[in-house]
Parts: sequence; C-alpha cells; structure tokens
Amino acid sequence: VVKMAWEALEAEIVTWTKAFRHAINVGLSTEHDLCTRVFSGRHAAAGRGIFADLARCVMLHMLSFAEAVAMTKRAAEKLFKVLDMYEAVRDASPVIEAFLSADEPAAERSSSALAELKAEIASMRSRLSESAAAIFHELEGSIRADAGKQPVPGGAVHPLTRYLMNYLKYACEYKSTLEQVFQEYRRGGGGEDNPFSAQLMEVMELLHSNLEAKSRLYKDPSLSSIFLMNNGRYMLQKIRGSPEINAMLGEAWARK
Repeated sequence: VVKMAWEALEAEIVTWTKAFRHAINVGLSTEHDLCTRVFSGRHAAAGRGIFADLARCVMLHMLSFAEAVAMTKRAAEKLFKVLDMYEAVRDASPVIEAFLSADEPAAERSSSALAELKAEIASMRSRLSESAAAIFHELEGSIRADAGKQPVPGGAVHPLTRYLMNYLKYACEYKSTLEQVFQEYRRGGGGEDNPFSAQLMEVMELLHSNLEAKSRLYKDPSLSSIFLMNNGRYMLQKIRGSPEINAMLGEAWARK
C-alpha cells in the first residue's frame, strides 16, 4: 500500500470504504443476529464469544489497510479520501458499542474481544485524524514554497489562486468532519473554539500575502494593481459561491 501509485491507491480506498461500511452496518449486524438465534439458551455465551472473535478478526484485517494508508507520504490530493476513511471508522464506533451493550457482563471472553476491537477502532480514528489534519496543515508550506520569479502575463489570475480556492471549496464540503478532525488533533494545544476555521483563515491570509509579493514582480504599477484586482475578484467569487467558506470566513473578511 505504501508503495502504490496514488491513482491505484485512490481506487482501492473507494472500494475499502464501501466494504468497511457494509461489513459494519450489514455483515456484522446480520452475523450478530444469526449467532443470537442459533446459540440461544445455555449456548448463548458460546455464540457471543464466536461472534466477538469473528468481528475482531474481520475488522482488524480491514483496519490494517487503513493503517497503511495513514502511513503513506502526505500530499494535498489525498485529503478527501483520508476523510472518507475517517468518517467510515468514526461511524463504526457506535455499532461496536451497541454490540458491547448487548453483551452480558458474564460473557467475559466476548466482552474482552469487542472491547479490544473498540480500542483499535478509536486508535485508527486518531491516526486518520492526525493524517488529515497534517495534510491540511501542509497547505501552508505549499503556499510559502510557491515563490515564483516570473509574473503572470497580463495580470491574470495566478494558478496558485485557482488551485487553492477550488481545493478549499471542496474541503469545505467536509466542513463538519474537518471541524471534528481539528478538534481531535489540535496542533500545539491551541485554544480556538473552531481550530479548522482558524486554520482556514491562516491559509487565506497566507495566500493574500503571497499574492501581494507576486504583484511586486510587475514593473508596470498598473499591471500590479490589475493582478491584485483579478485575483481578489476570483477569490471573492469562490467565497460567495460557497456558503460553507462564506460562513467560516465571515462578511468582514470578504469585504476586506
């Protein structure tokens, strides 16, 4: 997995996400019901133990793929597939919790196996959360690294502006998930109420500063102003066109 080309791995992640959700919501639930019916009465404890071992075996096998994905080199294009995996793992926790609640305290073997599985899922969620947050943080580095010595002809919209605004628009479709991710993975223990919103603001300010620097590459002052106007207008159009970004940045930022 770590050595796979991203295009191939992306397709594998789509398949894994569907399979993982099916295993949790359909496969394990059906197996649980079947074990309850087949191993009834005095055999109930044995049935619960068989189910717990099966659930743990299947889930650990599937989680090993997620762990490998979290270990791959971080890159901006991976963010959205990592978030899909994070959502699938996050949504699995209540299902496993329900199996634990249905278990009788006396069934120590099954409770132990399911509790271990619950801990593994929580750990995997944390690793995917860390990976997603780190990928988003690296946007800052990519903006700083985009120095560029040649001005865009005619003061047109810079490719960095197009890429970043479209990326952020898509990222904000995962707004609630990213808010959850950044709450779980606060860099340096920051005290913001919404660390994702703060991170988004930081990225936008960096882009603005980057464009200011690029405007100074023009020898003609009027072209410099046209460059800033074109890029500012493009950014504003993207902000206005995305209710999520607009809500997070606020009207004051848009007017500025």
